[in-house]
Formats: sequence, C-alpha cells, structure tokens
Amino acid sequence: MKNKLLFNILTIILLIIFSSVCVLATTDMNISPADTTVSQNDQFVVHVEIDTNDSVALTRLDINFDPNVLEALSVSEGGFLSQDGDPISDLGNNINNTNGKVTFYMMISTPLKGVNGSGNLTNITFKALVKNNVSSLTIDNVLIGHTNTSNVTYSITNNGTVNVVTLEDIVINEFLPDPNIVYATEWIELYNNGTTAVNLTGWTINDTLTTPSVIVTIPDNTIIQSNSYLIFNTSNKLNNGGDGILLIDNSLNVVDNVSYSSNPGDDVSTGRKHDGWGEWINFTTPTPNAANNRLPDGTIPTQNITEDINGSFNISDYITDPDNDSMTFSIVDENVSEVEFKL
Repeated sequence: MKNKLLFNILTIILLIIFSSVCVLATTDMNISPADTTVSQNDQFVVHVEIDTNDSVALTRLDINFDPNVLEALSVSEGGFLSQDGDPISDLGNNINNTNGKVTFYMMISTPLKGVNGSGNLTNITFKALVKNNVSSLTIDNVLIGHTNTSNVTYSITNNGTVNVVTLEDIVINEFLPDPNIVYATEWIELYNNGTTAVNLTGWTINDTLTTPSVIVTIPDNTIIQSNSYLIFNTSNKLNNGGDGILLIDNSLNVVDNVSYSSNPGDDVSTGRKHDGWGEWINFTTPTPNAANNRLPDGTIPTQNITEDINGSFNISDYITDPDNDSMTFSIVDENVSEVEFKL
C-alpha cells in the first residue's frame, strides 16, 4: 500500500514537472508586419511581437537587415516588458548600420519580476534608402530570461521582408519642345502607370541643360488618376536644340528623367512608344492627353496599291507610318485580288 501511494505521489510530481516544462516551451516571436512595402526615403516601424506563458524578465535579440537598402534609426521597448509598470533597464540596445544589425537588450529592473502574455517586445524605426530593392528582416541571437534564471525555449513563427518600391509609377510620357502653328506653347505630359491615384503636391518639373531649374511647379492637390495623363505648360522654357527634363517628387527625389540632343521639329513631340514605357520616338502627330500606343483612327489614310501580282514591290513605297513601326507585308496566294491589313 505504501509503495502504491509513493508511486502515485511520484507520478503526480512528474506530471507537474512535465506540465511546467510544456508551459515553459510556449514562447513564440515574430516580426510584424511580415511584409512591408514602402517608398524610397519613407520612415516606417516594425515590431518584434512575443506570445508566451513564461515569466519573462529579460530579452535580448538581434534584427538583421540589408544596410544597402535600409537604415535603422531607433530601437525602443515596445511595451511588453513594462506592461505592469515596473522600471526597465537598457542592457545594451544598439544600432549598427554598417553591418545591418539592430540589438534589443532590456530587462525588468524589479528583482524576480516577470511578465507573460502577448505584446510588442520592441519597436524599430527604419528608413528606406534605395528604391526597387528588397531587404529581409531576420531575428537572431535570441536570449529570453525567465524569473527563475533559466533560459526560455522559443520559436520564431515568421521573419520579415521590406520591399522598397517605386512609388513613382508617375513618368514623363511625352513632350513638345518646339511649338509652331498647331501648338501655341510647349508642354510636357505625365502618365500614371500605377493602379492608384497619386497626389502630386510638392512635385516639380525641372530642366537640366545647364543648372537645373524649376520650369513647372505642380499645383497643390493635383491628382493624377491611374492609367491617366496630365499636361503641363512649360511657358516655353525648353531649349529647341536639346535639353533635359527631370520629374522631382516632394522629397526631392528624381522620379523620372529624359534628355534630347536635337530639335525633333516644329510641332513634333517626343514620347514613349507605349504609354509609360518603351523607347523614345518622335510623333509628327503628337498625342497630348491620349494614348501613345496606337495612332488615332484615320491618321493613316486609305492607300490603294495597284501592282502586277506576278512581280514584287516594296510596301513602304506606298504606305507610311509616322510612328516608324516596322511593317511586314506579303502576298500569300496569287489568286488574291484584294488584301486588307491593319497596323
């Protein structure tokens, strides 16, 4: 009977110890938000979140990042350790932008005091340095101290990624530097490649032939809608024989630029072959506030060709395209009496 009672007592003790061990193993950490999208020069905050049943008195961890893409500005306690109002000691918070590492190292100053639950361990402020780049954020070198002086077992549920994108879906799309008869003044057309409208408050258009100077100050609260155009009068400040055009955002970043070295011609514009992208070509029929992609219907009139079908001829002798698109034409059946084709 005594042996059975002793066995039961030992079993209960082992269950208690086992349960305690299980509880001590339930500490999870993650970076929040897991995916962050920002623009160049944006400042933003990421958090290291914790969810634990342990009595945590101390935490130390590193956040690794790409110093070519991001700059760490500050690291601070996020509220988890101080949730009960106890004083917090900084044991070595540090920022190393050369190696790309932020260290968070703090503890509760009150002896044998710990906290549990869910919350933010630390808040880290970054600045995005380079557009069109990605930096991972990884938690490393972790130490979590329990009030009983043991180290807490932990798991990392997710790290993070920061995407530095080109907010500047806004591009220079077309410009006309030498108005004559059809146009009374120079103009520059912007196009929004993006899926959302953009407020252009604080943006300017500069020329760059000599010392860059502002030729257009875009009015406050000017909105350019998605897949849309805006035309700006330059007050005839572009040089006919060659110049440069810079689009500058409200943080003084160069969003887009284009240069030309010769006069495209009277009332001739220079634009992207397709709206928002593609090589720069001249348009003898400019397309302000309209698509560059295709010439408007009727721009190329009907052009009849009469030739001996047994012979050969160069189609370019008969049909011209002001956009300089390449054209291919062939006769595939000698019995064909009429052929219709479209660009």
